[in-house]
Amino acid sequence: MVSLAVFLTACSKRSTANHELRTANLVYNCNFELGATTPDGWHTYNQFLSDITGWATDEFHSGKHSLKIENIGGSNAYWIGNPIVLNTPIQGFSASVWTKAKNVKDSKGDFSLVVDLYDKNGNIGRNISLNLPKENHDWQQTSGKAIFPENIVKIIPRICYNNNLGTVWIDDMSIHPVNLELTQNVLFDSNKNGILLNNSDGSIIKSTLNNNEENVYNIPSNQPIVSSILVPINKFKVYKLSGNFKSLGNYKLSFGVIPYTKDQKFINNNQSVNYVNGTDTKLVMPCNSADTVVYVSDGTNWTEGENKCIAFNTDPTGSYNDLPNISLSELGIKKISKLKNYWSIELIKPVGNKYPRGTRIREHQLKSRYIYCVANGITIPLVNTQCSALICALEDDVMSTQILYPKTEYVRIVIRAFGSGADNETIKVKNISFEEIGYHSTP
Repeated sequence: MVSLAVFLTACSKRSTANHELRTANLVYNCNFELGATTPDGWHTYNQFLSDITGWATDEFHSGKHSLKIENIGGSNAYWIGNPIVLNTPIQGFSASVWTKAKNVKDSKGDFSLVVDLYDKNGNIGRNISLNLPKENHDWQQTSGKAIFPENIVKIIPRICYNNNLGTVWIDDMSIHPVNLELTQNVLFDSNKNGILLNNSDGSIIKSTLNNNEENVYNIPSNQPIVSSILVPINKFKVYKLSGNFKSLGNYKLSFGVIPYTKDQKFINNNQSVNYVNGTDTKLVMPCNSADTVVYVSDGTNWTEGENKCIAFNTDPTGSYNDLPNISLSELGIKKISKLKNYWSIELIKPVGNKYPRGTRIREHQLKSRYIYCVANGITIPLVNTQCSALICALEDDVMSTQILYPKTEYVRIVIRAFGSGADNETIKVKNISFEEIGYHSTP
């Protein structure tokens, strides 16, 4: 199974007990106060300090201890906790941790709370990361929520400080189960109420019934196949998109959704709407149209790339009311540097316009035309295989490809197979389903 998870870095604060069922903190020795010479239930690897010397008393958020990492070689250093076996399977969790960082050489690398997820067969399905501040900072709390389609029976927490030089402290960690209030409302079902169309000419893709009375489609390659209906989206709910695929040749699959506005207009997946989460900041100096370097107050989560650009005059409320944003630099961010009190962002081409100091900005990026949130160019197996992912339409900052753009109120399902197989080879598709599975927060 191919599946993805959602991790929210700034979840809605309107969630209530009606929609989230929480229990006590799952993390053993979550404040790192238990132990004789080392912290009970925690071990450290690949760093300068040991279990003994890394159980710090020089810095702490509460109590008298914290976990400490001194990374002097840029290695993949981490603390790992004992496995947490769950009596009742979970579909998600909320997480929180306090951190402090000092003598950080730069803000590259990775500093994160990582949670490994295991299913009932003992297999690790994936891990989910909550990004932590990578620059020097005093004690700061970072929190988030993860939602996933599997039922997870065991998790293992890790704090990783990789490919960077500096010292970090960790304290007061929490992981609470979150179970969705299930609704299970099927909005599109290719076996019952669903029709698939060739998006190029609008023709209906014909199907045949198999022995299980499932509609099986033979879809053409290199053509986007879409659902005939627009599926309504509620921003307070979580959805699951799934389907079964089989290839008789050498083909790859892209599978996801096409977003539409309230008045059913297509939202093109270009840099005017495709923002990078956690990059909202402001200019600390004015810039002119010919400038290729701009200076900003915070570039922590910005990254270089030929498909990246700067969006100017962004919405300061965090509601993304500026989207689609047309005040964009040309594509191409060459270099991002941490200076003494601010950051510099070097562009491949000039900014193209004049903006005063204090202008709100964020990083945007160019992606494919549609949102291929379930699969994006994966090889289609020669045996029938299910692919699925959870989708949210949140307005909060998130770290996931499954999050729809702000103002998305409808979607069409889109399937695209591409490759260079022979004429007699086919791609078989069945059980395409888009279902509402529960609330993530209260309206």
